This record gives sequence, C-alpha cells and structure tokens, in this order.
Amino acid sequence: MSFPGGKKEDEDYTSLEAALRETHEEIGIHPDHIKVLGRLTDVYIPVSNFLVHPYVGMLESKPEFVADAREVKSVFTFDLNELLHESNRVITTVSVGKGATMKDVPAFEIDGKIIWGATALMLNEIRIILKRFS
Repeated sequence: MSFPGGKKEDEDYTSLEAALRETHEEIGIHPDHIKVLGRLTDVYIPVSNFLVHPYVGMLESKPEFVADAREVKSVFTFDLNELLHESNRVITTVSVGKGATMKDVPAFEIDGKIIWGATALMLNEIRIILKRFS
C-alpha cells in the first residue's frame, strides 16, 4: 500500500511537479485541484535505493478517483482522525514475498488494512503534525 509516486521525469522541474503529475497519472486528480500544504521529511527506501520527497495537499471536495489499472489495484481512503486513535497503531508481522516475513513491524491498522513501511512513516509524521493541532 502506498501513496502515488514515481521518479522525476524530464518534464518535471521539481519533485513537487513530479508528485502532482504522478498523482494525476495514478489516481486521476488534476494538479490544479490540489492545494499543496507542504512537504514532509524525505524518506530513503533501501530496497529500491530511492529517496522519496513526500508532499501533502488537500482538495476542496471528495474526488472521483480514476485509478490507472497498470499501477493501482485499488484506492483506499479514511478519515485523518483515524491516525490519532492509538488503537490503530500496531506492531505486526508482514509478508514480504516468497514466503518471507518481517516481525515486529510498526504499522497502522485501519479498516482492516495494514499500512506499514515508508507509507506508515509518512502517515506517522502526519499524525504527529495533527496532534499539535488537536
């Protein structure tokens, strides 16, 4: 499970432009509809040797998602308040393919879905920011 993302391409002047383009390509939200709120801490992913430059944005209304079937299996949304519920923060075991598992992985469990890894790191940073204002 992950946020829209991908590599910066020649047409992208900045990592923000790449993020907005990828969001449009992967889930159909046009960049003009997104109010960018700011940037989160960069996240390095050793497995792919990729440095993620995450941004947070908001929309005026709930979007009609158009998922790119080649890149997106499904779109999952939830109320941001779910990040503030301590019961949604878990330590779990995750399957990482070919029968391998990782134990004691910090994650969020929301609506029966486990969110871990870089996605959980970014959500945790958002959770910390939200707690400052609650």
